[in-house]
Amino acid sequence: MREHPMVEEARQQYEGALRVQRMHRDDDARRVDRTREDLAGALEAVNRLGRDEVVLTTDHLTLLRAGYWDHHEDALGTVTMDPKRPYGNSDVERDLERLLPHLGEDQRYRVHRELELVARQAMALLPREVR
Repeated sequence: MREHPMVEEARQQYEGALRVQRMHRDDDARRVDRTREDLAGALEAVNRLGRDEVVLTTDHLTLLRAGYWDHHEDALGTVTMDPKRPYGNSDVERDLERLLPHLGEDQRYRVHRELELVARQAMALLPREVR
């Protein structure tokens, strides 16, 4: 025996609402996981650097401006620095020397490694609705 069309429609709406509810619950769980991963990544970066904070310098800004940024066409539309050519060329050492000629090799690499933490600190200063 077939259900009344209104009952069938109500059942479909209810099932659709359940799917949406599950989807939101899964999104919330993924958001919590990403937050945990971000925090773990920030702590790892601090431990790698061996200090609690990095002071933003003009050297960091020079590298950020020269960075080869890319917009990934994934679901989140993330913006990242190209991991193979962070400053446009595959010869990172030569790029760092060109961009920061006043620093020694070790200092140039330190500034380069600190960029992750600098970016995380900058994001932490933004209001939540901007992030």
